Amino acid sequence: MNTQDVKQLKSSDLYEAILSEIRKIVPIKMCEDDQEYEYLDLNFALEKINKANLTIQEIEDFMTTQKENLISYSVNKINNYVELGDEYPEGEEPDPDDDYEDEEINLGYSKFFVLTNTLEYIMAQKGKTELVKYLKRVGIPYAAKYAKQIITDFVPDSD
Repeated sequence: MNTQDVKQLKSSDLYEAILSEIRKIVPIKMCEDDQEYEYLDLNFALEKINKANLTIQEIEDFMTTQKENLISYSVNKINNYVELGDEYPEGEEPDPDDDYEDEEINLGYSKFFVLTNTLEYIMAQKGKTELVKYLKRVGIPYAAKYAKQIITDFVPDSD
């Protein structure tokens, strides 16, 4: 598996159809595809797939058979996601008097959010333990708390 495989998945009719359905339900801003940074996105996506120990075929099969659940999961996350907060080492927390919100720029969602949600959903269906392991491997802060939120709020059929 390589970045070309990931690129083909991202541009597939199935992937585009899922993205389109999500955007019909929840009008979200999408960031522009930047060719200069595409290799970074592709490599990051490939790394996530590898850390989930999945193949492109397994992901495509899941997207095909669980399309409606994946769309529902993605919409629920967009509508209901509560940030867990940034993780800062003790003593390095940002100064509460600093107003970083004025400096934030919302470039929109990357098309890869569908892949990220797919991987989370697949791992959640394998159970909380597998989801936590995966989230830790991809560097999600507070992985256990995030896994619990995913399973409780978004993937009720998992254990």
